[in-house]
Amino acid sequence: MPELPEVETIKKQIETYLPFKVSAITTSSFIESIRGGRPKSQFASLKNLVVSKLIRHGKYLFWFFENTTGAIMVSHLGMSGKWLIDTSDAPLLKHTHLRFYGKNFTLSYIDPRRFGEIGVLSSSAYTAKLKKLGPDALSPHLNLAYLQELFSRYPSRSLKKILLDQTALCGIGNYLASEIMVRAHLLPTRELASLTPPDIKNLLRAIKTSINLSIKAQGLTFDGAYRDLHGKAGNTSSSLLVFQQASCGQCKKGQKVVRIVQDGRSTFYCKQCQH
Repeated sequence: MPELPEVETIKKQIETYLPFKVSAITTSSFIESIRGGRPKSQFASLKNLVVSKLIRHGKYLFWFFENTTGAIMVSHLGMSGKWLIDTSDAPLLKHTHLRFYGKNFTLSYIDPRRFGEIGVLSSSAYTAKLKKLGPDALSPHLNLAYLQELFSRYPSRSLKKILLDQTALCGIGNYLASEIMVRAHLLPTRELASLTPPDIKNLLRAIKTSINLSIKAQGLTFDGAYRDLHGKAGNTSSSLLVFQQASCGQCKKGQKVVRIVQDGRSTFYCKQCQH
């Protein structure tokens, strides 16, 4: 699943085309079956509008248009979604659910498994959606005081579970969680009540470090799924410490990486590095 670094990579790439006028729109017959089930008709309102700004919050990308406050598009890549740029005469690829036609290019939202999200929000619906999400993992609002207060509310919850909870902090998924915990030297099964102030400080540092390193590498392509705006794979796999690794890349002692399952998701950790 694309996580914060992958969405940030795509956001930065799309921003190089801004502003652009949506001269035409194509939608698939399956767009209403994507998460949220929004009707095709709402996308027609975006024709001839100018995309002026993108805001990323966690794994969500919000699209803003000039001269209107009543239409904000939301996109989420889910498990298999991607945005691809192409020439204006490029054929529609399979599983393309939305295509914007700009000047001399097309921008397509493609989601084979349809676990993503695409739709148009009113300004009030946009505000309501943000209120349901935790602070963005790179936001200054995600600080030591916030984590200490958050963890005090869920003392018996495991560290891995809170990292994946998008209502607690937004943008971290499965691969980032494993990488963050090994950098923080914390076991994924640790209950939040057991974390000391130094532990939480190390965790906060590991969150920012892991995410920024992955952004610098333009995200992670795992099992061939994620691609950036130009169809290229990310490079984070070359710097992974434990996620899907045989031995730990941090302790340098050849320690075998352990895989466990938590809430149906694989977690990878090092017995030598994490306590």
